[in-house]
Amino acid sequence: MAFIGIDVSKAKLDCLWLRDNVSLKVKSRVFSNTPSGYQALLVWMEKHTGEATGKLHCVVEATGIYHEGLPMPCTKRGPGYRWSIQRKCVTTRKV
Repeated sequence: MAFIGIDVSKAKLDCLWLRDNVSLKVKSRVFSNTPSGYQALLVWMEKHTGEATGKLHCVVEATGIYHEGLPMPCTKRGPGYRWSIQRKCVTTRKV
């Protein structure tokens, strides 16, 4: 299973693939937050991870509404992509 973290902003997708969870080696790439950027992300994930579609898990940090376009093109590409949408968590601590 390959894990790819995606931090979404209005203009770009900052992506990081955890290549080795023991040595913590990573590979990162930035894509535009556009339909062509989504397709480039899919090609990059499949090419560099070497994993089958069902073995890719993307964890998306959602910022506002900017993540909403992302999963739709990806599910059309092929079955089996796993997506987790994480909202930013804001905590406050009273002292």
